[in-house]
Amino acid sequence: LAKLQIQPTDLFLERWFGMFCEVSLTLKSQETANIIWALATLNIDPGGGFLALWNDCFTREAGNFNSQHLSNLLWALAKLDIKVDEMTGFMPVWYEAFERNHASLKSQALANVLWSFAKLKIEPSRQFLDLWFDGFKREWLHFNTQNLANSLWALAKLNTMSERLLPESFLDLWMDGFIRELRNCNSQDLANCLWAFARISTVEDVHIPDAFLKQWDRQFRVESQFFNCQGLANVMWAMGKLEL
Repeated sequence: LAKLQIQPTDLFLERWFGMFCEVSLTLKSQETANIIWALATLNIDPGGGFLALWNDCFTREAGNFNSQHLSNLLWALAKLDIKVDEMTGFMPVWYEAFERNHASLKSQALANVLWSFAKLKIEPSRQFLDLWFDGFKREWLHFNTQNLANSLWALAKLNTMSERLLPESFLDLWMDGFIRELRNCNSQDLANCLWAFARISTVEDVHIPDAFLKQWDRQFRVESQFFNCQGLANVMWAMGKLEL
């Protein structure tokens, strides 16, 4: 249903959740990840009773999740605004699974994981960040503009909780990747990355190359008609903060 973008009826959901309770003990890792992803995609609030059973499934199958499953289910919980700190044992188990699987994370999964941390307001451990940056260095050539913008946005959000999260090499690689893909950048990505630079600048020194600013301005003119009010406000705030 989620893949086909078909919104289920209330009666269907009532029966489905009832059946889930009956079969939850038999669910495998892929099914566990797919279910929460589908609920998030359809914007269906699963409720606390379901989440308790789902978390039991997750904990039981933790050793069988691959990197894509871990990214998808964390993204789903973030999209549903689930308070993961109230899910017994969830994050320690997720961290352990992430450490086992981090080397196989692709660009989209890396961006989704970091975005999810920021959305869920989870303060990342130093070990997690080191593993994430290792993945970024491996996959940065495959990041598109949305992944790059979302990752920088997330790091800007997380920087308000922990100072100096960024290794020196990160912004150099990020700039190279974003400038290379800038002509594919939409209004949301343009606003997000400039806002992120302004937010990060309140914690640590950030140098924005003139080449980036020139190309950003050129793409802004192309995409200007698609900016919404919030995007325009974020851009204006960022320019003031960065003294552009």
